[in-house]
Amino acid sequence: MTELLASTFAHLEKLVSFDTRNPPRAIAAEGGIFEYLRSQLPGFRVEVVDHGAGAVASCACTCAAKPRQV
Repeated sequence: MTELLASTFAHLEKLVSFDTRNPPRAIAAEGGIFEYLRSQLPGFRVEVVDHGAGAVASCACTCAAKPRQV
């Protein structure tokens, strides 16, 4: 097995280890999968929004400049 494949499997194993089932929608905006993603995306701005009732969204951006609105 190549180093890249082993690294990919290790990353995938970690991702699928988090309980993100729906229901019971018991996912938290702090820690867990979101903290893992932050740790794996250095240099990214990671935003997590908790919409309540276990509905949590995450967005990672590398935008250096502020986007303009038209």
